[in-house]
Amino acid sequence: MLAVPPEQSPFYSPARRDDSPEVKSAFLALVRDQINPAVLRYQEFLKKEYLKAARDAIGVSANPDGAACYRGSLRFMTSLDKTPDQLHQLGLSELEKIETEMKALSAKSFGGEDLRTLFQKFRTDKKYLYRDREEMIRDAQAAVDRATARHAAHLSLAAQGGPDHRADPSVSGKDLGAALSRLRASTGAGRRLIASASISPRSRAR
Repeated sequence: MLAVPPEQSPFYSPARRDDSPEVKSAFLALVRDQINPAVLRYQEFLKKEYLKAARDAIGVSANPDGAACYRGSLRFMTSLDKTPDQLHQLGLSELEKIETEMKALSAKSFGGEDLRTLFQKFRTDKKYLYRDREEMIRDAQAAVDRATARHAAHLSLAAQGGPDHRADPSVSGKDLGAALSRLRASTGAGRRLIASASISPRSRAR
């Protein structure tokens, strides 16, 4: 940024789109006399002060009690009393289960075609794409309606002292995978794959 003339600075861009000599002159002075000197001062601060005080490690675990802090954050966000490694392995396991389910759907409805190839087809083949804005809105509204109905049912259970899945570590990965699948069913390539197996309200494959 500092190696180019002020007229080539990204901050001079508005002046390049304006025909007024006064605007060009004002922006030139702004970049040359205020912005570039400020950038230079910031650059010097990073080199001479910030870099010397910065730690080499990136993760929060490098801080005092960082590992405990990170685990506490996970407990707060997930309500699960598990270690970071356990949650990471759980995530990998669930992704593997979801991929297995997708492969089964591909074998059932698309001749076992490779998932990457299938997803690319869903993104580019017109027969799997929305025809118009109205169709997209209808699908989105239908997804919202389904989510609203499930949400209302959950709130009803919670009000009656029913299960609270947020604090229930027994909720299976299959339940989470199914929820993710239903979410994917509303948009994108996953929606096409799942729709083909009649998991969503109507088949989208044409």
